Amino acid sequence: MTEQLITPKVVTSKDPLSERELFVKFSRSLDGLATEQVTTIGLNLIVNALRQECPTRQAAEARMSELFGRTMQILLDHYESTGVRKNTFPHTQIIRVESLVKDYSGRN
Repeated sequence: MTEQLITPKVVTSKDPLSERELFVKFSRSLDGLATEQVTTIGLNLIVNALRQECPTRQAAEARMSELFGRTMQILLDHYESTGVRKNTFPHTQIIRVESLVKDYSGRN
């Protein structure tokens, strides 16, 4: 796997799993969910973590801006300058939209 992950500034977890292992485990738990569900869950996790970490609105907004700035660069690195998605990164997490699978595969 070669997904780029956002590296935390400080790792304080005593969890024996590495960040990569946690990502894989979490990704597998989301298998089969719609893209909208996955993004909503991810964003809710971020909002709740920042709400707990940041004592003020200003601090939370600054931290969110920092995270999304770094995240935007990681996302854009997955696309060519022409705007087309690069195929050099393996798709190890596949999000299935069941209604489309049924519609286009001919299976019910």
